[in-house]
Amino acid sequence: MKRILTLLFVLIFGTAALSPLAAQGYIEKYLQDEKPIYTSGYRSYLDIKGTFDEFDTSSDASLHLITSHGYLHREWLYAGGGTGMIWGIGGKGYNELAVPVFGELRALFGRNRLVRPYFGFRFGVVFEVMAQSRYRNGKIENSGYLEPIIGVEFGRYHASISYVNQNILAQTSDGVTISLGFRFGR
Repeated sequence: MKRILTLLFVLIFGTAALSPLAAQGYIEKYLQDEKPIYTSGYRSYLDIKGTFDEFDTSSDASLHLITSHGYLHREWLYAGGGTGMIWGIGGKGYNELAVPVFGELRALFGRNRLVRPYFGFRFGVVFEVMAQSRYRNGKIENSGYLEPIIGVEFGRYHASISYVNQNILAQTSDGVTISLGFRFGR
């Protein structure tokens, strides 16, 4: 009788102990069958942006071509750096060219979905490389670059709205920025 009770005890508690392990193995196999949309690793972004000065009545605007390269960690945190070109178009007929150099952080929300909202932040410095001499006397000027970003990724494409704060260009390039872009890498 003791042997039967011991055997039943081992079967009941042994099965109870092995069930979660078996279920975990099934879940892991199920997750391996799905191919993740976002995986950790290198990725880069290419953005085309337009900034419209909201505080000035001179109709200033700028066109940005920005690239950022970095690493996506655990499918949600991107850290990288980049550079690009900013072409300032003044309402009074003058044009200027500036080059930003920045670091970038992005937090992507929603795990492994095709559409993922994100919040980002770029910070760095901007160098004015070409300006009309009557404004800067031919010197390369620099200024801080700060840009909080709210956007959404659709697979390899993304769209965002941000606020650029930089006062280097003679027409100032502070303002609301609308961006469309493409992602390379994972």
